[in-house]
Amino acid sequence: STAWTRTVIVRLKLLQSECGPVALEVLRSGQALTVMSESVKLHALSAQLQHLKQDLTGPAFQRLENNIAYIKLSALLRADIPKYIKEIANADGLIIDIRNYPAEYVVYALSEWFTDETTAFSAILGPDFDTPGTYKWKRTLNISTNRNSTVPDIPIAVLVSEISLSQSEFTAMAFRKMPRTFIVGRPTAGADGDISKIRLPGGYSVAISALGIFYPDKTPTQQIGIVPDILVYPTHDDILAGRDEVLTAAMEKLLEQQD
Repeated sequence: STAWTRTVIVRLKLLQSECGPVALEVLRSGQALTVMSESVKLHALSAQLQHLKQDLTGPAFQRLENNIAYIKLSALLRADIPKYIKEIANADGLIIDIRNYPAEYVVYALSEWFTDETTAFSAILGPDFDTPGTYKWKRTLNISTNRNSTVPDIPIAVLVSEISLSQSEFTAMAFRKMPRTFIVGRPTAGADGDISKIRLPGGYSVAISALGIFYPDKTPTQQIGIVPDILVYPTHDDILAGRDEVLTAAMEKLLEQQD
């Protein structure tokens, strides 16, 4: 994984303790404070990376200021996509938030509404079983247009971060190929590709990416991540104030493209 994603994973491990109340000594604005918190079981936090979501609270589809439509994939269901497309058609811009893990696999079901031609977005490298230990190019993956739709001609901002992992990264790759689309945020985890588990003695197991995921021009994504067109990192003040610096940058860019 990329460095920022490793930091997030390590952060989850640093404060492990017995479940129950915990007194934390913290330094805030130059002052030492004692903060009471509660330790909970890690598995209660880890499901689908929900504890790390950085998207907006509320429903899957929202209408933001300046007539900007917003969709977060952590709550988006395939069955709801057609009705949201009707809403998006009247918007002046669209934000697709993938700072999360998708609720359903919507790589094709969503992206097909935004292109009027078949578009290649990924090349897959896989094992050559005829020659063990070697790999070969398996196939190129394409987005097929939804020919029954009117492609919304609006700018699209895709939001990603260090917690955008696996399927989230794959979805961002597909939308990078859509017209008038740009990616905002921080490099993703760099850990996409179908996994293979290796069982170890003692009931343990590890998993590796079993396929290589590349852009169509054979540029790699693993260990690099999906690198945004607009890089946005939080400042100390942003974090303390609870500001969503990535969303703000996306809104500003969308408004520029409307002029």
